[in-house]
Amino acid sequence: METKQKFSIPLPHEVIRNQISQALHEFSVLQLHLLKPENTSSIEVLILMKDPKEAETLRARKWIAKAAAAQINIHIAYHHKAEFQLKCGNPFYQYYADPSAMVWMNEEVGVPLKTYPTKKAFKKKLNIFKEKFYHDHDLLMTEANKFHAGQMYAAAFQSYLTVFEHHVEYLENLYMGCNFFDRNLHTRLTQLIRYIPEIQRVFVMKNEHAFYLISKMEESVSEAEGGGESDMYSELYGAVKSAEAQLYKMVADRFSKFSHIIRFKKSSPMMNHPVKDSESKGPLFEKVLKTVITKLAPEEIYLFQTKELSSPNPEEKQCIYYLLVIGDAIGNSAIEDIQHSVSDTSNGRTNVVILGHSRIYLQNHLNKHQQLMKRIITHENKVYQSTDFHPAIHWQDSVWASDWEFNMQYRTVKDFVEQYFNLRDHLQHDNHCGLVQLFSNSIMRLLRIYINAAFPYYMPHYLNAYSIWKLCVYADPSLEKTEFLFEKLSTAFYKLIDYYIKYSDSRGKSSAEELIIMDEILNVLTKKLDHLVKEKNLTAQTT
Repeated sequence: METKQKFSIPLPHEVIRNQISQALHEFSVLQLHLLKPENTSSIEVLILMKDPKEAETLRARKWIAKAAAAQINIHIAYHHKAEFQLKCGNPFYQYYADPSAMVWMNEEVGVPLKTYPTKKAFKKKLNIFKEKFYHDHDLLMTEANKFHAGQMYAAAFQSYLTVFEHHVEYLENLYMGCNFFDRNLHTRLTQLIRYIPEIQRVFVMKNEHAFYLISKMEESVSEAEGGGESDMYSELYGAVKSAEAQLYKMVADRFSKFSHIIRFKKSSPMMNHPVKDSESKGPLFEKVLKTVITKLAPEEIYLFQTKELSSPNPEEKQCIYYLLVIGDAIGNSAIEDIQHSVSDTSNGRTNVVILGHSRIYLQNHLNKHQQLMKRIITHENKVYQSTDFHPAIHWQDSVWASDWEFNMQYRTVKDFVEQYFNLRDHLQHDNHCGLVQLFSNSIMRLLRIYINAAFPYYMPHYLNAYSIWKLCVYADPSLEKTEFLFEKLSTAFYKLIDYYIKYSDSRGKSSAEELIIMDEILNVLTKKLDHLVKEKNLTAQTT
């Protein structure tokens, strides 16, 4: 070891090397340890300090977090805490404070932090440390299961929150070497993500500072304390159990990993999880995927349907890709821009239907979306992910169907169609004003409510007519037989619908032949919807 004046830190990253050098001069650092685990490009650094307040100040420096992006994980601890944790058997310090990994020690330090010299001496302490975790976990889970069996959901959620805090305490000890009991569960989990990116897979983020599932548990407990309905979130119990199991496994896996790397003085390889290969989908799809990624910067993309349209000429064969795109700020204008781009670059041979939702939107609307989304969001359908650590949706154990809303939508579309035919039967002096606009609105309402009935009770955003129709065909392929009517009315049928559901100065005059076709289209689609409602035994009554 060398003094501060002579020491040069053996790190390849110059900026971080200089930051650590500055920290050695600015703070009362006692020891500096550096480890290079085998079979990985990452570097582990332990900065052991004398004062806990200085340790907290250094830990809050922005460059510490930025170092992780450069695959340099910096752990900051203070001496007395490290000594206590070693006596308790925490393997974190046995590994990171290994004397053979020490590259610098303050000249004022007489004796470095003492770790256990032999496996036998350390194993006894480690077993006590591990057994305390498992023993306390079993006691807490017994209590939580007892409350759940008695349908005391708020009490069960309170117990699970305690279990979560228990797991986080051990994850902090095993990954950071210290605890943050003065901070809430949301903050503590967020801090751990830097060291355990897999946590992002466990919880959906409600916002930048909070997790959806934990917030719902806290709301349930709070409502019960106020005398309200405490079981309103009981449908999320399965998601809570799954999250607990994953956190539990993270602790168990960390124990297992330490037992190997301390024993053999080497790290097991960190596995990379590449994005699922989509090349097997073909070059056309590769272009579509690249366009969507470039324009939307999504978190995940799922290909849930590929529809090929046959043609006598193989070179004119068309293909439609159905995509669920999960990400933020996915607006209709961006989706339509992608559709135009895909169609233009393929000379009309390729089209795409996109459902775009943010993750928190899906989580907050599972009462409407769960049936369809569970069908789409599968490992087999995933074709892109921006990172390995996006959380899975917290699926509900049960979904409360919004029958009343469907009834209202169903009655409304019937009223629109009826109003169209009332106006149609009472045209005066060839006055068509408002008729084609009413027809277009009736079409869009029929198609949207058809999707709503086919996948109770999913309602897409206000997509264009082409996308809405293709979603209906996805739900019921037999609807394709109706498309010849669209072409009879107009070769640009979908554009016509889109045009007339918006304000325009056009009178919208139609010929007698076109009016007959419009009548037939509405009648056919209305009958299709009525049949579906009856077949699905939905609460709405056909008339």
